[in-house]
Parts: sequence; C-alpha cells; structure tokens
Amino acid sequence: MRPALAVLAAALAAACARPPAERPFVLRLAVVGRFSPLDPLGSEGHAMLAHDLVFQGALAPGADGTPRPGVARVVERRGPRRCRLRLEPAAAFSDGAAVTPEDLARSARAVGLAAETSPDGSVTVSSEGRPVEGALLFTAVFRPGPRGALGTGPYRMVEQSADRMVLERVRPAPRRIARVEVIGFPSERDALARLLRGDVNAMIGLDQRSMDLLEDVPGLRPMRSPGPHAWTVILNERRLGGAQRRRLQAALPVTELASAVCGAEAAGAPAGAERPAREIPPGEPLRILVVGDGVGERRGALALRRALGRRGGEIVPFDAGRGVEEQIAGADLVLTRQVVWPPIVVAQVWAAGSPFAAAGYRDAELEAAIARGDADAAVRRLREDGPAVRLCRTTRAGAVDARIRGAAFGWGALDTLPDWEVAP
Repeated sequence: MRPALAVLAAALAAACARPPAERPFVLRLAVVGRFSPLDPLGSEGHAMLAHDLVFQGALAPGADGTPRPGVARVVERRGPRRCRLRLEPAAAFSDGAAVTPEDLARSARAVGLAAETSPDGSVTVSSEGRPVEGALLFTAVFRPGPRGALGTGPYRMVEQSADRMVLERVRPAPRRIARVEVIGFPSERDALARLLRGDVNAMIGLDQRSMDLLEDVPGLRPMRSPGPHAWTVILNERRLGGAQRRRLQAALPVTELASAVCGAEAAGAPAGAERPAREIPPGEPLRILVVGDGVGERRGALALRRALGRRGGEIVPFDAGRGVEEQIAGADLVLTRQVVWPPIVVAQVWAAGSPFAAAGYRDAELEAAIARGDADAAVRRLREDGPAVRLCRTTRAGAVDARIRGAAFGWGALDTLPDWEVAP
C-alpha cells in the first residue's frame, strides 16, 4: 500500500509543479460600421481587416516598398510585364493542403493577369497594361471551397455576419493571438464606450480627440502608424488644359487645405506645403468631386471651395452606384485619398486604363518610366509635373491591449498582427 501511496504523492507533486496551460489570447477589435463579405478578389471596407489575415499575396511589399516573396517568389524577369514565379516550399492553405502551381495560376487569372503553368512547376504571369510585379502584390492566392475560398494566411474565417467577424489561428503559436473577433458598432462613441468598459480590448479608426482620451487609460496602449494613402486634390487636365491646371496647382493654399482635411491627424505635409499661394486664375466656377463622406472630406471640400474664391463651384459627393471614371471625368477637381506607397503601386495609379487616367493627364516621361518598370522614376516625374496636389499623409490610429508587444499597423492595417507578442 505504501508504494502505491508514494507513487500517487509523486504524481500529485508533479502535477502541482507543472506550469498552468497558457490561455489562448483573444483580440476583440472594435470598428465603426458593418461588414461586406470576405472576397479574395477584393474585400471592401472593414472586411479588408480580415482579408490580410486570411489571404496572402503572390508577392508582398518589403520594408522599402519593392516586391518581395509572398506565397511565391520571382525566379526570372522578362521585362516589366512578364515574370516567372515559383511557389515557396511551405505554401499551404488553411486546411493543410499544399498550394499547387495551378492554384497560383488560377488566382492570377482571376484578377485579369495571363498565367501559364510549366512542367517544372513554375508559373509564368504576364500583364497587358501594368507592371506585373505590382499587380501580384494584390493577387490573393486562394482555392474555392464549399464554405468559401480558402487562403494561405495565418488565420481562417470561422464566422461572419454584418456586424461580426471571427478568425482563428490556423497553427496555434505560444504567446501569439489565437483568435480575432472584429465587432462593428454604429458609432465611434459606442465603440469607444465598449473599449473603456473592457468589453473589447482593441480599436482602430480613432480620431485625435479619442486618442488623447486614451493616453492615460490603464490596460490600453494607443498606437499610430502612417497609412499608405495621402489626401490629394486632383486637377482634371482634360477639362482645364495643361496650362490652367498648372496655374491652379501653384495657387492652391496647401497648408490651409491640409489643416482643414487632416487637422492634427496628418502624418506630415509634403515638402513645399508652406509655399505662398498665388492668385487664383480667373475663369468659370470649378466643379469639385469629393470621394468620401467623413468630417475631413466635408471640411476639406468647403475649404477648397473657399480657397478658389469666385471660382469655387458645386461640391458633388461621390456616388458609389456610378462609374468611377465617369465621375472623375465630369469634375474639375477631385478631393480623395490616393495611394502613396509602395512606389510600384503609385506608378500604376496613373497608368493608361486606370480610373484616374480619366483626369486626362498624359506625359511621355511618365509613360516611358511605367513601360520599363521604373517605379522610382515614375514617382519622381509625378512629383515634378503630375496633376495631383498632395495635402498630407493619412494616419492609422487605434489602441490595443497593453499586454501586446510589438503591435503596429502595417500596409494592410493588420497584416503584422500574426507577429504581435502577448506578454505572459
């Protein structure tokens, strides 16, 4: 009997000495608004927060903005519009199935690229009118499934409704976020109240006033990161002509407009923003198209019309039910957020066939740079004589549970979340 008791006592002692199992960490993220369905071909709105966790691009942007390996890597370049890819050895879908060359080719074809598989397992991808590697940054690799498309990202979608998305980590990892619940609220006030009450432990999309409020709240860490977009005024050269477009650009009070649109949330106005504005050239009233309906857009549109003086004309809100090109072509000026990073994507914004090409800007140097795949030269030319006035770069602002280390918003907002570390 004594030996049995000794064995039992030893087992109990070992159990007591064993450290408690790590509890899976759940990030409950508050946002304002409702969710559209997750779609590998182009999720919209807040669904993009889940998109970058569920799906990965064929290529990914590096720290300097140049394309780097994603699900695949470039093994041969054949000019700016054609390249040969090979899958990364560990590429797999969330159900554990390996990604095949045909999966990569099908995903590329789904976004309008031409793709052919080869017997050696490589995939040759080509593009008609844009740098192919830039297009591959936006090519989510997926496989159709009975319950929706499967991705290669570190999380899988397990639940989605109009106001809730739930994602679980495909391969659990110690001291990492195991589950993400994105919850939509009708207003920032409601979302902020739930954050302060502890019902959620993270929030994205906060304004400056809310960020100031959270500075000293225990258990939360405010975080800010530059976004990939900048507030921009685009001048329609087709309607204005090149000479008048340049005169208007030189006359716009950039500092005043940046203050109206961005306020204290601007991540920085461009060089030259402090230059004195010139007199607005005379002419007919100018029609202003505003893309977005937030406070910044409304303030910016009014400030732009005021800055134009007698030439400040009708302010027209963007209509999501109508064609983008048609609306841009019908306005003299467009106030919008435009991508400014990475450079290879900036160049594509003004390539022939893009929506902003409807503004009528054509430049031989720019087109030559795009044709040879020289993104830096294209961006440089746009800065020299492009039809857009950059006001200020947008800022992503939010707060996360203070136990999370290394949290930062990335190019796609939450694309760095898989690496966020949870303190014990």
